Amino acid sequence: MHIPGWNALIQLITDGLLFFQGLTGSTALAIILFTILIKLILLPLSLPSLRNSRKQQQIAPLIKQIYKKHGKDRAAISAETMALYQQYGINPMSGCLPLLIQFPIFLALWRAIIHLSTGSNVGGLLWIDNLARPDHVLPFLAALAQWLQTRMAMQPKDQIIDPQQRSMNSMMQIMPLMVIFIGWNIAAGAVLYWFVSSLFSAVQQYFVTGWGSLVDMFPFLPRKKFPPLEPIKPKEGQPARKSFMQRMQEKALEMQQQQQKLQAQTAAASNASSGSTNRSANEEIIQEAEFHSGIRFTDDAWGLPGAPGTSGSSALAALDAPSKPQQSNKAKKLESKKKKRR
Repeated sequence: MHIPGWNALIQLITDGLLFFQGLTGSTALAIILFTILIKLILLPLSLPSLRNSRKQQQIAPLIKQIYKKHGKDRAAISAETMALYQQYGINPMSGCLPLLIQFPIFLALWRAIIHLSTGSNVGGLLWIDNLARPDHVLPFLAALAQWLQTRMAMQPKDQIIDPQQRSMNSMMQIMPLMVIFIGWNIAAGAVLYWFVSSLFSAVQQYFVTGWGSLVDMFPFLPRKKFPPLEPIKPKEGQPARKSFMQRMQEKALEMQQQQQKLQAQTAAASNASSGSTNRSANEEIIQEAEFHSGIRFTDDAWGLPGAPGTSGSSALAALDAPSKPQQSNKAKKLESKKKKRR
């Protein structure tokens, strides 16, 4: 499959490597200098990502308060967290763009090194004889540099509350293993680019956010102290501008709230249906009791025997009243007593 501009990118990187190789006389130094140049070019994109990471560490206490306030209400937590990010000018997805740009450069560099090695040896570095061939030591060094940079980009454990952030951090730690897997069978020159790029990013990370989550593993490392973060004040008469990702998050939150509302309505309808079913079952029981006892109870008095205004009350009154034979026996006894007295 032909990708537009792919061959032009490979040719541009090849020309850059040839230029630095002509200056230094070494392919390895050419790759190192070319990597540093690429990182400097991407600096306007990577610095905002680092600043966002720093801001997230600064507002970590506020995020804790949000979780404590709303408990397990994910919709309320997401809404208030997004509002907090907007208030302090934080874009949590800003770190994706530099990674998306660097990966095609990595693949194009690999193709450029293979192109340079056609019919000749591109040179080596230390124990590596030919940078165009795979090496089985350099991938481990590149993975170590990637692990260092990844741990520094992560917040310390005591600042992470969001379960999604924790799972994301766990996934990020798989990246060093991917570096070993990918770098095992490709040109060592491309792995050298990844190694230098990760080291450069780690140095950047240190100056902006400090050691990050490395302090969890090595407590002797100092924690970087940040000044209090001030919220962004929008200009008078102008609403705060929302980023593309914030608009996408608002749409996702709105869909989540609609789904929760629909679930609540479904649950209410289910409860109402079960309530009517129970009432009809009770009515059937009362009707069956009326059939066997021969007593008719009215609905307005809840069908309770003896309730005022019901046939049940008259029935009980009839039960309480003495029968006619009992009355006649008493009258006879009284008459006999009167006769004896006379």
